[in-house]
Amino acid sequence: MNIYKTKKRYIVYNSIVSTPIPPKLIDWKKLEGVNSNHVPISKSIYELYKLLLSAPNEVINIEQHLSLDGFKSELRVIFWDEDSYYRFSKNNSEKYKEVTKNIITDFTEKKIVFSRFTSADNYVSEFSEHTYPEATPLINWTLIDYLKQWVLDSIIGFGRYYADIGHGNINKIDIRGSRFIKERTSNIIRRPPDRNSRNTFPELLSYHFEQVIESTSIKKQPYVYNKFISLSRDVETFAEKYISSCDNAVVLVGHNSLGSGINTHTHRITDRKKFTFTIAIQLTFSDEPVTYKFFQPLDDNDKNISLYYADVDLLESKIEGQVPTTLRSLSRSSVLVFNAAYTPHSVDYSNDLYLFFVYDNVEFNPAMFEHIQQHSQHKLFTDNDQSNHLFFWEL
Repeated sequence: MNIYKTKKRYIVYNSIVSTPIPPKLIDWKKLEGVNSNHVPISKSIYELYKLLLSAPNEVINIEQHLSLDGFKSELRVIFWDEDSYYRFSKNNSEKYKEVTKNIITDFTEKKIVFSRFTSADNYVSEFSEHTYPEATPLINWTLIDYLKQWVLDSIIGFGRYYADIGHGNINKIDIRGSRFIKERTSNIIRRPPDRNSRNTFPELLSYHFEQVIESTSIKKQPYVYNKFISLSRDVETFAEKYISSCDNAVVLVGHNSLGSGINTHTHRITDRKKFTFTIAIQLTFSDEPVTYKFFQPLDDNDKNISLYYADVDLLESKIEGQVPTTLRSLSRSSVLVFNAAYTPHSVDYSNDLYLFFVYDNVEFNPAMFEHIQQHSQHKLFTDNDQSNHLFFWEL
């Protein structure tokens, strides 16, 4: 069951039936700027992808479906609405006509039966339908399947958790996830870590998010480079409206290829209780949203409070038997504000790709904390002291 509620989309269905042999997959490595094997044969299809990807204000996603026997496929283009489709057609009239003509010619020559339908034709596809949330101020695009796989194969490995153990040696840490340092691209101050504290994990080795995106993508996948760099900077610009400083800023990747989810944990213990400000971005929509889990805030007088960050097993034993409160987001982007040092929390991943921009121990700009309180759709632990409240704001 898909839980998103959206306006009616305008969909173009390109039905492809191959005879007498199933359609092959194109070797995208031979095509400029692409490196994947998840799109059907034909240079003309590649040109269509390029054209559609240049129009995120009109196009939500491009889906490729293939039947079990391999003889039928469907290239499905989802527009925000009918007006978006006609705007796209008008803005790209000549190129769109050329690409469409080439597709029909190409398939005719290969004796492939090609049919085109739209949602206005009341066409019913044999392949499952996905629905997509509305655009938000932070993101209005979806990462198509073959680029999603490219990101999983080429980027998230750089975010694996490793720690320096001395003399040039490193050890992998048994934490499920992928973590990068978030560059400072705004006036948000990053306070230096406490060199005398084990609770900040200063020995964790991490790449900077934008450095990895640039190094992996700027030549091989310029579309990924442009989208991810812009998103990273837009998120920081958004965060700058609400916070003035933090102890730490990271980007976490969420996807079930990293495991079932991130371990239950707490983080960033300091002398004063401060909130963590997290912006969650959903990039794909082929599965159910991730599930956030929050356990009752820990007692201020807990003698082990400073140990839980580094000792996951100790924290697990502390919360054993508790039933967490769960939340799911219905939006492409959302904000979580809570005390991450005192509130044990975890995330159950799905087959969708997420980015979590996490700012720890923040100072809020004047009136911004109150703004978040007023706009949050979910508020947890309100029977606790306000320093332990949780606010979940779907943008």
